[in-house]
Amino acid sequence: MWIVALALRRPYTFVVMALVLIILTPIVVLRIQLIFFPTSTFRFVSVCGTSAGSRPRTWPTHRHNSERGITITVNDIEHIESQGRSPASAS
Repeated sequence: MWIVALALRRPYTFVVMALVLIILTPIVVLRIQLIFFPTSTFRFVSVCGTSAGSRPRTWPTHRHNSERGITITVNDIEHIESQGRSPASAS
């Protein structure tokens, strides 16, 4: 409640702070550099996943979808390898 009392006592201070935020926000947002996938020197991708409760004959479909998604998202991959095994043999 103290911030409301302060804002009522000093309204110009809060107006100036709001204007500064409004003016600086686009400048800061434009200067931020986002790196989704950092550059790397290796060209090998390995993905491990579990598919509990699925039948072994559906594994190739799951693997194919994962491999296709990786090749669409990541550039310059030289090799993709995937293996499937049942949960009983995972230990």
